[in-house]
Amino acid sequence: ARPMEHARGTIMVTSLATFRSDLNIVQIPGGVYASAKQDLAVNIDLSRLGCSGRRALTLEQPTQAAQDKFLQIYHLTPSTPFSLTVITLIKLVQSALFIFGCFPPAPELRDGLLCDITESGLQKWMAEIGEPVYDLEPSARILDDQVVAALLSSITAARQRL
Repeated sequence: ARPMEHARGTIMVTSLATFRSDLNIVQIPGGVYASAKQDLAVNIDLSRLGCSGRRALTLEQPTQAAQDKFLQIYHLTPSTPFSLTVITLIKLVQSALFIFGCFPPAPELRDGLLCDITESGLQKWMAEIGEPVYDLEPSARILDDQVVAALLSSITAARQRL
C-alpha cells in the first residue's frame, strides 16, 4: 500500500490484486468507520471466540446460532442487547487484565475489541496467575469460560476483602 494525501488526511491505497489474502475486506457503508465500529467489533469478537464458525467477516447482525453459542459458553442471558453484552464482557476482561498489570493503561485500548493486545494480556495472566493460582490449563479457545470466571472472580474476591 502507498500513502495518498487527501483533504481529510492520509489514506493507504493498494490494488486488490496485491492485497494480502490473510486480511479481510469489509465494505463500510458510507465510508464512516465510526458508525460501523461496534458491529465490526462484535463480529470480530465472536469470530475470535470461536462462536461464528467460518463465516466471513461482515457488518451484519450475528446469526442466531452464533448468539446462542456465545450466551451458552459464558452462561449469560439474552436480557440485554446482544452487541452490548459482547462488547461489555470484553471490556470487563480488558479492565481486569489492566488491574493485574497485563494490559496497557491507555483507556482507549479498553474498547471491547478482542485484539492481539488483549490476547497477549490473557496469555501473560494465564502464565503468571491462571496456571499457578487457579490451576487453569491453556485451551484452544482464546477466552475460555473458566478463564473469564477466574479472572473476574479474582477481582470480585479482592474487592470483597477490602
